Amino acid sequence: MLRGFGKRCSFGEGCSFGEWCSFGEWCSFGEWCSFGERCSFGEKCSFGKRCSFGEWCSFGEGCSFGKRCSFGEWCSFGEGCSFGKRCSFGEGCSFGEWCSFGEECSFGEGCSFGERCSFGERCSFGEWCSFGERCSFGEWCSFGERCSFGERCSFGEWCSFGEWCSFGERCSFGERCSFGERCSFGEWCSFGEGCSFGKRCSFGEGCSFGEGCSFGERCSFGERCSFGEGIKYEGMSETTLRFLKIDRIGSRLGCTYFFKTATDIYVRCGCFFGTIADFEKKVNETHARNKKYRKEYIEAIKYVKAVM
Repeated sequence: MLRGFGKRCSFGEGCSFGEWCSFGEWCSFGEWCSFGERCSFGEKCSFGKRCSFGEWCSFGEGCSFGKRCSFGEWCSFGEGCSFGKRCSFGEGCSFGEWCSFGEECSFGEGCSFGERCSFGERCSFGEWCSFGERCSFGEWCSFGERCSFGERCSFGEWCSFGEWCSFGERCSFGERCSFGERCSFGEWCSFGEGCSFGKRCSFGEGCSFGEGCSFGERCSFGERCSFGEGIKYEGMSETTLRFLKIDRIGSRLGCTYFFKTATDIYVRCGCFFGTIADFEKKVNETHARNKKYRKEYIEAIKYVKAVM
């Protein structure tokens, strides 16, 4: 049943409302209230803990919710809404800028968030969620595959990310965050100690990594990246002591990476990964008839041996 209520209405605990109800601004609701699908609420409405809402509900700016509230799919929220801990949201929910969330909130797939939203510890997000610039996240948050983040987002320690996630420039991550394969990062991102990255992750210029970070196979790095001690590349068990990148050489005009460990120098060049001796042998075999490419690679090998 469609029912309409004006501004500044107040309701006690345990009230229940059917579908398509509408409420004006500044309405207040007690704990354990329930609402059907497609209800709409004006600005600055407030709700007690454990309220529940059906699908497609909409909320104006500045609404506040107590802990453990639950929302169906495709609900929408205006700017500056605040939520207590352990709230849950269905798929496709959308949030305006400056929204804040308590600890252990959970979100379904495809949720979208405006700029400067903040999240407490241990929040979880489904696949394909998107976040605006300067959002902040507490420790132990988890994200599904293909989530996207704007510039200057910040993350606490031990956060985990699925495959194909993308991050804008100057994002910062605490210690021991983990990332799936093919994640991409903009310029000047920073990572704490012990972060781990899957295969084929890419990093823009000037990214910095703390001690003990590890990288899967075929990761790529922009210029002026810096690395702490005890880094492990290419999924190797050996710690890399030094790292060097030489760009735009050979037939690929791509990046060739050299990693010095305690036992040898290893090379990643396209599909090739192996010791520098094996790389030199492969160059001589592949470019036996092309003196130009062979010379470029051999000169790079000589330079690396001299400086590493």
